[in-house]
Amino acid sequence: MLSWRWIGTAGPSSAVEQAGLKLSLHSNNPRMSDQHFVYVYRDLDGNPIYFGQGFGAARPADHLGGSHNPEFAEWLSRNVGRYRLQVMGPLGSKQMADAVETALISACKPASDLKLMNVQPGVGKFMFRSYGVPEDLSSRIAEPLGHKELREVVRQFGPIMFVMVHQREHPLRFDPARLPEDSVIRERIRGWWQLGKYRQQWIKDRNQSPGLLVGITGVGGSQIVIAAAKIDADGWPQSQRIDGNLYQVPLLPSDGLDAAGLRGRPIQSDFHLKFDRARYGHFRIFGSGGFSHEPSSACRSV
Repeated sequence: MLSWRWIGTAGPSSAVEQAGLKLSLHSNNPRMSDQHFVYVYRDLDGNPIYFGQGFGAARPADHLGGSHNPEFAEWLSRNVGRYRLQVMGPLGSKQMADAVETALISACKPASDLKLMNVQPGVGKFMFRSYGVPEDLSSRIAEPLGHKELREVVRQFGPIMFVMVHQREHPLRFDPARLPEDSVIRERIRGWWQLGKYRQQWIKDRNQSPGLLVGITGVGGSQIVIAAAKIDADGWPQSQRIDGNLYQVPLLPSDGLDAAGLRGRPIQSDFHLKFDRARYGHFRIFGSGGFSHEPSSACRSV
């Protein structure tokens, strides 16, 4: 059973003790020198400061002679005798050590109250990522979107049309555990949406049209952007309609689903992106003046 174990209860308090710790780690069980380990430096309150991994049990002590991470090296010099060091292992392989180290970094990195000093996020496939996000965008979990970030997006691209994508049964079902092809997600977020009165405004004045279509899944503090695409403001006259005022959103020729670098990023809860609780979801439009309307169950989600 793998678990952390202490190898330094309060950190060496002097250069002599640092050298002693390094020597003791090197001279510990000889078989430990050819095994993979993961280690963590903590402050005296137990908060993780730095995760690492390497070949041999002595790897953690290498930082005592000068770390490749300047911020962490400075922290070590300022906290001589005031940190704790733990190690996990031996682990079965370099891949396992990569997996453990990466998972720990990605679990702690987004927490604003933790002062984790790791610069490199680790190996992408081992990162915790938001449900429904491609593997190559795993690190986006640490890039939340709030008022400041989204107002900048509006400044560059125009108003944002957010659409809610539920995970229930659907001809174009979005299953976050088994992501569909991007072409399917693209068609899903296009709609149909009850845009009748807005469409007429946008035909008369294309400058009022939203510039981005952004698909959202999740609720409350767990909302995530699953796709973002550029809207074709000149395409509203030809936008397809089904019954009533339900229209598809015209999009520019596909250049992917990561317009403005939004895909995979979480929505901050204080942005208050709320959708109706009725059976069908709906859309919200966010511009320079905020949201253009309150949630309405009249807007049908697909």
